[in-house]
Amino acid sequence: MRFLEGDWVIANANGGYSKTVGYVTKVGYSDGHIQIKQVFRVTNNQWEWIKPKVSSYMPIQLVSAVELFNQYQDKTTLIDLALQTKDKKWFEELTGEKQKWHTVEQ
Repeated sequence: MRFLEGDWVIANANGGYSKTVGYVTKVGYSDGHIQIKQVFRVTNNQWEWIKPKVSSYMPIQLVSAVELFNQYQDKTTLIDLALQTKDKKWFEELTGEKQKWHTVEQ
């Protein structure tokens, strides 16, 4: 799968018990690596916010996080995630622009 900047991905998705999730910040390294900013971990269907950090992975180590997000019918977690990552566009999509935008200190 080809990833683009801004795509949400699950890193080291090896069927393990804990998954790290983040978004692509850079593609196109000469060695084929993709840089992502990790923002939370999912363990036993529980989301745990982590201190954001940038890591580099080979594309084969990443899978799309779209299905993970689609599992959550309650948008509250996704809205919190949009606020944590300061993604105003995504926040507005999730809320229908009806709520006031504010940033969360990290």
